[in-house]
Parts: sequence; structure tokens; C-alpha cells
Amino acid sequence: MRKTLILAAVALVAAACAKEKVETSVTGKVSIVPVITRATDVNFEDGDAIGVNIVRGEESYAVNNKLTYASDVFSGTLLWYPEATDKSTVTAYYPYQPAGVPAAFSVAADQTAGVSGSDFIAGVKADVTPSVNAIVIPFKHMLTKIVLNVTNESESEIREVSLGGSKLTADIDLAALTASASETSEVADIKACAVEVGVRYAAIVVPQTVGFVLKVTTTTGAELSQNLVSTELKQGGQYTINVKVLPADIKVTLTGEIENWTDEGEIGTEKPTFIDFAEYDGYFIYKNEKYNTVTLSDGSVWMAQPMRYVPDGYEVSTDPATGHIWAPYTVVDGVAVPSTDKALAESNGYLYDMLAILGTSEITEENAASFEGAQGICPNGWHVPTRAEFIALCGYSNKAADESAAVTDETAVFYDSGYKGGKVTAMNEAGWNVVLGGWMNKTGFTGTPKYHVTPITVSGAPDAFLGKPGMTYFASSTYYKTNTSNMQYFAAATTFTATYPEGRLSVMYQHYEAGSQLRCVKNSAE
Repeated sequence: MRKTLILAAVALVAAACAKEKVETSVTGKVSIVPVITRATDVNFEDGDAIGVNIVRGEESYAVNNKLTYASDVFSGTLLWYPEATDKSTVTAYYPYQPAGVPAAFSVAADQTAGVSGSDFIAGVKADVTPSVNAIVIPFKHMLTKIVLNVTNESESEIREVSLGGSKLTADIDLAALTASASETSEVADIKACAVEVGVRYAAIVVPQTVGFVLKVTTTTGAELSQNLVSTELKQGGQYTINVKVLPADIKVTLTGEIENWTDEGEIGTEKPTFIDFAEYDGYFIYKNEKYNTVTLSDGSVWMAQPMRYVPDGYEVSTDPATGHIWAPYTVVDGVAVPSTDKALAESNGYLYDMLAILGTSEITEENAASFEGAQGICPNGWHVPTRAEFIALCGYSNKAADESAAVTDETAVFYDSGYKGGKVTAMNEAGWNVVLGGWMNKTGFTGTPKYHVTPITVSGAPDAFLGKPGMTYFASSTYYKTNTSNMQYFAAATTFTATYPEGRLSVMYQHYEAGSQLRCVKNSAE
């Protein structure tokens, strides 16, 4: 026990002596470990340089000394003062300016080569004493970052993305770590850096209140622009611009976040961008939606996608018993599952009855035949296809009221003698793109409306067709007849049987209140 107490006493004396021994002098270089991520990288790169100020007490000890980054640490020739207990405040900034600590900093108007040179960051740490170890300084972004995500539907490549209308120079208060737009700053366009060409762009801008003019230039030379609402851009904030590039305009939304920048919410467009109709080679824009088109061997031009336009006064219904326009659906375990999912609507379109297609409030036996070749809800210069145009497509139609037999046209574009009609796989190979989206069936005035759910199961059908609805109807504007139980229009429809495993398209009939796809056809130039 005594031995233990003696050893304990010796230990206490040693500890007391250690406390009394205080270092009063330190020699060595100033070195700094930064805590930050830069605009484009997860850390600094070897060779990057910062400027460092050290204020010892009330006196300046070092002004704008250059430290260079290597092996995760900034260091240089700057030595600590020897008095180890004297405290100081260390301020550092990036990028280093040989002319001195900047009172102002300008971002580049052309940032296409990269944003690093425009990313001004700085940090400060107080109560620092000299040490042989590197000191850790937290850095902050002093400016604002803009990220632009581009969805290009213009059929042309993106040449340049820029932001116009902002000031390029910020007044810098390094001690307070603040930056604000200079009153005398030049206002200019900033060309963004392509992080991924045609997909993602970035730019560093000065914090300010600004209404940007977003400009996108394509390789055809077209310059598309959109004014954004005036917004207060915050220091250290990031704003993500989501840009949809259309042939004649752009649609813009802004929101987002990124690690080590603060999410500053959403910026809206100054006014909505809307294209009523614009036609191009191989597609058109209608009511702000893009539709591919196809020119067939007979010269006819058709929509190669189902219509998904909802006219004013209509809504998309998921209940076959109500409405005039119905949501697309899938068949799950023999049951129709309608969905308002945007992606499904873009691929399958909507199902329309003849009132919605023709844009009329009433169809009667007296006026039913008057809509032949009508424009309906198709764009200008296009119309709802006629029975004759479907016959020219597939080569077979049920008889009309004044005909004694069905009609066959073996010269039709997709006529196949083995199928006695159009062959669906051949139509798809040619780009007409038969979308097997099904049909909202109603058999007559008193019939119960319901989605068609019988799936394609026939042997020999393409794998991509299996499980899809076996009958898909495509509306025509040609009237068939009316009786006490039914009012019918001609419509093209698919059939899948053992005889027609790859799908047959022929012209049949449907009740005018049934829901079918709409494929508009371009008016003849004659």
C-alpha cells in the first residue's frame, strides 16, 4: 500500500511540473486545412492558391500572403510570430489576387471553360495561436451558383446557354465575409459552363436582385429566350434552372439544392411560355406538347403518337361512366387500371369520344354526317382522318350503309394479303407507331361503358405486344349510321388472332360515345 501511495505522489508531482512548463516560443510555417467544397470539385486541387491575412491583437502581422495547396494543406513561406501565447485572427480567401486583398471581385462573363476562377470563397478564424500543426479554417461561398438542367426537344444540338441581365462585380468585405453587387458594376450576359454538353450547365453569379434573361442557342443558330421573375439571389445560395428546349421557345422552372450550398427555393418565369402550334420536319408542337409525325410512301403525313390534348371545358376522367375524355390504362390481372400519370399519357395519349374529338356540343342523326374531314381538335392544317384515309392505310373496311359488301384496297400502304388488312408490325417498322392503348367501349345508347381488358396472348405475337389490350380503336370522322339503339362512326381497329398474330388493322364501327385514340392526318397540299 505504501509503495502505491509513493508512486501516486511521484505521478502528481510530475503532472504539476508539466503544467508549470509553458511554451513561450514557436517557430514554423503557417499552414491551413480548408473545410469546404468548391463549385466544381469535392476539394481544392494541388497548385490552388489562397491569400492570407493575420491580425495579431490590434496589429497587422501578415497581409495577402500567398499559400499554395498540396497534400491537403495550404502552406508557403509565411512563418508564425514566435510568441506562442499571442492570439490572432486569420482570414483567407480564394482565388489569390497578386495585386492585394480584393475590395471587389468580378465573375467572368465567359465561363464556358469552367467556373472555378469565378468561385470566390473565404474563411476567418479568431483566437488562433501559433502552432506546429495546421489550423482548420471553415470557408464559405461568397457568391451564388446557378445550375441549369436541360431537356432538349428541339431536334438540334445546344450550342450555348447564357444568363443575361446581371452585374458582374461584387463589393467584398473580407472581414465580415460578405459580398454584394457593386453599384458601378458592368451588366452583361454570362455564358455558362457545360458540365455535360446539352444536358447540364453551371455558372457563378454575383449576389443581387435580378430578373435574368435565360438564353439558349442551338446549332441551327436559333436563339431562344425567357425572362425570369426578379429574384433576390442570396450569397452562398444555389438555384437550379430546369429548362425544356422546344423548337420555337423554352419552358423554364427553377428550384433545387447541392451539397455545401444552401437551397434557396424556386424562381418563376416572368410570363408563361406557350406554343399553340408550330410545325417542323418530322414533328410538330401543339398546345406546348411535342408530337412526332411520319410521312408514308403514298405521301400522306400522320401523327405518329396519340393525341393528349385536353380542350377547355373538358377534364380527363378515370371513370368510363362519366366524361368525354378518359385516362389511359393498363391491364392488371384482367382489370383496367386507369392512370393520370404524365408518362403514360405521353406514350398512350387519351381516349376521346366523338363529341370531344369533333369539338361539338351535340351530334344528332341529322348532323352526324356533316363532320366528314373536320379539323376537330386537331391543329391548323390537320384533320380527323376519314374512312377513306384509313382504307388507304390498311386496305380493308366494313361496308358503309349504302354498300353491299366490305371494301378491299390491295394498293393500300400497309395492306397484307395474308392478313386481309394492314399488318401492325409493318406499320410500326414504317414509323406509324401503333400504340396498343386499348379502347373505352360503349355498345350503344344504353350500353355500359367500360375499358377493353382482353389481353393479347396469341402465339406468334411480338413479345412487346403480349399483355396489351387486344383491341385498340382509332377514330375517324366518317359517319356510318344510326338506329334505335346505336349511332356509329367508322374507326380503325386492331385484331390479334391465330390468323393475325402480328396484328391486323382494319376499319370497323364504334358507337359515337365510345373512347378511342385520335391520330390526326395532315391536309393534302392539293
